[in-house]
Amino acid sequence: MDYKTFADEVKDRVAEYCGPEYKVTLTQALKNNSVKLTGIAILKKGSKITPTIYLEDFYTDYCDGMDMEEIVRQIVRIYDTNRCPQNLDLEMFEDFEKVKDRIVYRIVNFEKNQELLEKAPHRRFLDLAVIYSISLGEIPGLCASVTVYQQYLARWGVTEEELWEAARMNTPRISEAQIVSMGELLKDMIGVDDEEVLDLKEAGPPMYVLTNKRRVNGAACLLYEKVVGDFAKKIKKNFFILPSSIHEVILLAEESGYDPKSLRAMVREVNETQVGEQEILSDSLYYYSYENEEMSIAV
Repeated sequence: MDYKTFADEVKDRVAEYCGPEYKVTLTQALKNNSVKLTGIAILKKGSKITPTIYLEDFYTDYCDGMDMEEIVRQIVRIYDTNRCPQNLDLEMFEDFEKVKDRIVYRIVNFEKNQELLEKAPHRRFLDLAVIYSISLGEIPGLCASVTVYQQYLARWGVTEEELWEAARMNTPRISEAQIVSMGELLKDMIGVDDEEVLDLKEAGPPMYVLTNKRRVNGAACLLYEKVVGDFAKKIKKNFFILPSSIHEVILLAEESGYDPKSLRAMVREVNETQVGEQEILSDSLYYYSYENEEMSIAV
């Protein structure tokens, strides 16, 4: 079964499973780095907003032998877990003052997101772009966001500069920055033991990971006031910044002995072999000057 036929069948089976009180549709979504995904939306009568559940991974599961009925059950289960609260005030999206404290930013690759950037207010940052979202993460039952497009600015009567000022205040508050050693991160994420962490420390120059406590879109912490600068003051050195993904970056002191071109080659290789297309931030290597308090592209 090809992917289109699969998606149509899933839609029909989910609609049958949910019953006539629900409208089930397929949607096309433009994601990070111009990746386009097919999603299924389940909308109960009387509701105006619903989560989108993407089907690509389910198609892989189907090709690997998962039963269609199990796929339908999982999709409905995801919908039930993530459906929007009935008391969600949709009118808040019409008034900037009601969403002002929820405006946050994230950073994406400029060249890889041209289609998105034609529609979304943004500003340049090195070879990246800063875009904006309305965070719904503080609403009980939701952990999501809504991308801000140009029509929102027209509706609200605000400028990109006003979005930036709101996001500059909100993003560090909503997604607090965190800098941890690579060893400690691995210990936390995959459970390596203390002896393995010690081995990492002895294996070479220390690497640190900059992200946020949610570890989602944590590369945006590069824009937080003082976070990068305070790290430089702490180690009293210039350092390289390796953009490992949109979720985190790696900080490595310049005196580590690594050649910048080798580090950039490492970034590119990891992007090509280890990072999903949607997760890639950049193939560039960045540099922070402790003396000049300035970030730039190294190579």
